[in-house]
This record gives sequence, structure tokens and C-alpha cells, in this order.
Amino acid sequence: MLEVIDKQTNIEFIKKILDKYSTKEILSEIIRNYFTEKKIPIESLKNSLINELLGYSNLDIRNYIEENELHFSLKNIEEFLYASLSENSKKENGIVYTPSLVSDFIVEETLKSVNKKSSIGDFSCGCGEFLLSALKYAKHIIPSLSLIDFVENNLFGVDILPEHVYWTKIIISLFLIENGEDKNNIHFNIVVGDSTDKNILEKFNSEELKNRGIDFIIGNPPYVKIQELSSNQKKYLQQHYMSCKSGSYNLFYAFIELSLNILSENGKIGYIVPNHLLKMKSAFGLRALLVDSRSIYKVIDFKDNQLFSNAQTYSAILFLDKSEKSHILYKNIQSNSNSVSMKKELKNKFDQIRYDDVNPESINLLDEIELLNINKIENQPFTLNISTGIATQKDKLYLIDYTKKEVNNDKEYFVKKYNDTPFLIEKEITIPIIKGSGEKKVNTNNNFYEFNRIIYPYENMNGNAVPISIDTMKEKFPNTLNYFIAIKDELSKRNAGKPTVNIWYEYGRSQALNSHVPKIIFPTNSLNPNFVYFTDYALFNNGYAIYGVNNSVESIDLDILAKILNSVIMKYYIENTSYMIGGGYFCFQKKYLKNFSIPHFEKDELTFIKNCDSKRELDLYLIEKYQLDINYEEYMNKRIVFEELY
Repeated sequence: MLEVIDKQTNIEFIKKILDKYSTKEILSEIIRNYFTEKKIPIESLKNSLINELLGYSNLDIRNYIEENELHFSLKNIEEFLYASLSENSKKENGIVYTPSLVSDFIVEETLKSVNKKSSIGDFSCGCGEFLLSALKYAKHIIPSLSLIDFVENNLFGVDILPEHVYWTKIIISLFLIENGEDKNNIHFNIVVGDSTDKNILEKFNSEELKNRGIDFIIGNPPYVKIQELSSNQKKYLQQHYMSCKSGSYNLFYAFIELSLNILSENGKIGYIVPNHLLKMKSAFGLRALLVDSRSIYKVIDFKDNQLFSNAQTYSAILFLDKSEKSHILYKNIQSNSNSVSMKKELKNKFDQIRYDDVNPESINLLDEIELLNINKIENQPFTLNISTGIATQKDKLYLIDYTKKEVNNDKEYFVKKYNDTPFLIEKEITIPIIKGSGEKKVNTNNNFYEFNRIIYPYENMNGNAVPISIDTMKEKFPNTLNYFIAIKDELSKRNAGKPTVNIWYEYGRSQALNSHVPKIIFPTNSLNPNFVYFTDYALFNNGYAIYGVNNSVESIDLDILAKILNSVIMKYYIENTSYMIGGGYFCFQKKYLKNFSIPHFEKDELTFIKNCDSKRELDLYLIEKYQLDINYEEYMNKRIVFEELY
């Protein structure tokens, strides 16, 4: 017998017994409990799927449910089915559990014009939450609707997992029975399949559906990164989907593109997707497709609000159709909104942005004042001179990470280990290196290690960094050459084994070899602008550096430039043009900084900036210089509240 537990949720109950009994046994008893709660006599049921499932009864589980006074709704049953999936399956197939708040809202917004003849599809139907929401909504606005007829003729679902297809049929069957409609064998149009197959509609054996397309498509398409796809999947997607031709695409891009292709002429799509779709470089192809075709008619950005307890992602809801339109309706949900305030915000009036003001490089949902401010920030005379760091393509083989130094015959050496064998590395062939995070790595016990150091097999020749020849290596750095010979095979594996260098010990790429000059370094992701001015003679990697501004006859003092970049101007700009990656951190990649620009300053203005110690005073001065319409106190107070959340 199972022990009685105190005040545990249904999910805790599920997790406690999942490894003791089969899914069908547990599901059988949960459904039996559900029917008892609904006062539905089991002996009179006709549905063959449900009757078969009830045959997996287990008295121990039944007693456990009764003794712990557990009660199950349809939503609880969906939660159980999700919990029964392995973590591996969830990751491989991009499965996340969709809250009712989300599925119900998408359905209500998308299916406003639904009628008895409308076709509704979910092409990653999971446990059936969206199809169930659609069925409930259709019945609500068409009270005379025969649910079974609608299921058999109008409801279409696809999932790659057979168990999902089975579970969806079970969930819908329960809803039908609860609403007084029962039948021995229901003809479900819910099938196992890969929805990225361009001929997916053929699965339903309906010429009308193939010719007309689907009227309403809803769902939560799978989030699967390119790295987690098989080589065959990658090849197929690249061949058949414009949004997946190149870059680090995601599987849900193909789902959106497919849905547009199979949508009826007057149809509607409602999808919840990661909100980085609006900004991320990898999604440019999909954004270009959506903007060029003007398919987006409404979008809701949930910003940093976490909708899914089971997934670390921020979300947006996309509504798409094929109609002619000049504007996008949009809504930005305030930070730290709970479900109550979120429901209220979702009912508020939408703002709108003209399609002519939308750039597929990054879809920024901004009002007129914000658009004007961003345009002013981007249209000053000077842009930033931004460069990436060095790229050895095998950092671990070049970085001096073994903190030991030897002195022989007045020459200093580092000791670097490779395959547990120590090698001497002449100090003169190393150079300090700064990580792109801008953090110095200081060894307080020995001033010799001011920074991390890196082996630098180059010499200066007429201002250019050229590889040190093998003969010179033999003469000046014989110990380092011995090390390079030892790692030659591993270095040859760079760039998928296709050599891009003349001498095997060169860095994998020739970029930024002279980047040891003064520079401003900044992290790729940061809560606030974090631009650090380094005067040190050092290379850098893993990030970006700014060396000044473009198009200027005179060079700008980098100390002054860093103060401008760390001001409210950059903060405001990034928050309105980049995207949040998690924990309140924004992305500061080059893509999001390349259009940031610097005004012309007179000498007295530069002197003021250099000597100004008050952040508030400098911020207000720069707002005026850029001629921005920003209420500084209001903006900063909002940011303080936001940052306290993290």
C-alpha cells in the first residue's frame, strides 16, 4: 500500500509514484477520480479509448488518491501527462507546458470569427491544451455546436510523439463526455508526424483542406536549437525553409513559415514564441519574411515576465494573417506582472507602429516619442569603431593557465602542461590578455601575473603582425617551438581540419592581432552599460572592443567616450533596441551597437564630460545634447525598481 501524505500538490503526488507504476495505470485512476468528481457513471461510457484506458485500473493508486483526498481537473490531467515525460524527451523535442492564461488568450484572440465550418489546427499539439481551448471557445460562441461533429470535421492536430497524439485524443474525449457527448469510435484528425514536412496536410486525406488551407492555426511551436537537430533535419530545413537557410536558427522558425504557407486566404495564426525572435540575429531571415509580407498584425511582448515555470525563456505572442495592413498593433507587458495584472494589461488598448518604421534587422516596438529618441541617437555624426578580439580557435592551447614561473640563466619562463607533460614557454613570446568581460585577472601573490597571458607567435613588421618564422623560433624560442611541435596535431583539427594558416602555430584567424593598443572593452551581456577603458598593453578575446569613433578627423579621448557609453543614453538605447537574455541582463553584441552614434563636442564640452563626477549631471547634460524627450527622474525610478527585482 502507498502511504498517506500531507498537503501535497497533485504534481508532488505524481512525482512520488511515477517510477512505481505505469503512466496508463496512474492515468486510469486519475480519470476514474475525474469522472467521480463530475458525477459521470463509468458503466455507461461508450468511448472506446476511455474504456480501454480504464481497464488499466490499480487499487493501490485508487486508495492512495481517495485517502489523500486528491481531486483532478482536465488541467491537472494535462499537468500529469507533461510530468510523465522524461527531461530528455522535453529537451529533444522542445516541449514546454503552456499555462491556461496563455492558451486561452491566444485562442480567444485568434478565433474571433470562428464558425461551424472553420478548420482549426495545432501542428505541435502536445497534450492537446490548445485544441481543448479552441473546442471550449467554439462551444462558448456557438452554443448549438455539436462537439463531436466539430472534432471529426474541423479540428486538426499533429505531433511528432505518438504518446502526445494519444493523450490529446484522451483529453478531448474527456471534455466531450463532460459536455454530454459520447460515441464509441470518434474519427480524430490528430496524427503522428513531423510538421516541418512540406506536405503535412496530406496526412489528413482531405482535398478541400489541401486546396483551401487551415483557417485558424494556434499553438506553442517547439523550441529546438540547431545544435540539437540531427544532420538530416538540418539539411531538410535548409532546403525547404527560407527562415532556416543559414545561421543559428531554431526549429520554431520553420513552424511559423510553414503555418503561413498552409494558412487559408482569410485565416489567422496565434503562436507563443520566444521574444528574442523580434531582435536576435539568427532570426533575421524569418523577420524579413514576416515584415516583407506584412504578415504580423498583432504582437505582445512579455518582456522579462516568466510565463513558463518549466523553461528559461521570455515570451511574445505573434498574431499573423495574409491581409493588407499598414500598421502592427503591439503591447509591451510591464516587468514583474503577475497573472492578475497581466490579464488586465492584455485587455488594455493596443499601441500601433507603422510598417514603414519597422526594420527586419530588429523589430522595435516603440511609440512615436521612443522612435524619435532612437532616431536621434542613431543619427549623430560619428559611429563606434568596434572590433572583435583575437580568435586562436584553440584558446586552451595558447593561454598561460599554469601558474608557475621558472628562471634559467636570467631568462624567465612559464610552465605550461600538455597531456600532463610540462613545457617551458619563454616569457618574451607571451603577451597579457584581457577577457571580453573586461575583468583583469590579477594574481596578488606575484606581480608577474598582472593579467592572464597568451602565447603570441607574432612579431611587428612595419606596423603589421606577422608570424614568427620557424628559424627565428628555433633561435629565440626553442622551448616554445618544442611545445608547438607537441600540439601540432591538435592545432591541425581547427576549422574542421581545413587549414587556414601558413605555419601551424599561427592563430586560427588573423583578426585583431594588433589589438594590444588602448581600448574600451565591454561584456556581451550586462545588466547595465559596462564599458571599461584599458590603457594596458594587452590583447583581448571573447568579446568586443571599441577603439574610437568612425568618420572623425580628430581622435576622441577614450576615457571621455567610455563615460558617454556608460551613461543613460546607452542604457535607454539598449533597452529599446536589444533583447533581454535572462536575469535582467541585456545583450550588448556589436549588432545592437553598430548604429549607436556620438555627437560632435566642442573642446569645452569634452572638458566638462571628462571632469564631471556626477552621473545625474552628466546624464542630464547628454539628454539635452542628444535632444531627447526623456523624463529622467521617472525613467531612472523605473529602472531602480526593475533592477531590484534581480
